[in-house]
Amino acid sequence: MHGGLWVPGTLAGMLFAWAWYRRGYMDPHWVVPAALGILAGARLGPRLATRMSARALSVTFQVVLAVFGLLMLLKAVGVPV
Repeated sequence: MHGGLWVPGTLAGMLFAWAWYRRGYMDPHWVVPAALGILAGARLGPRLATRMSARALSVTFQVVLAVFGLLMLLKAVGVPV
């Protein structure tokens, strides 16, 4: 990451996260895997996107959205997922 705000921004983010955790607004069992997934996606996504054709990228995105949509639908109607 370029620019001078990376370290202060990271420090501010950690301090805000700590404050939310202390107040009970954040559950680390959900936040840590989500943060790791976001970081991995932010690193891998652009690299894969530049190597894939537009058609392959579009199909991949559609499949991912369809899977998550189906999981949400199943959960909404009470099917254990």
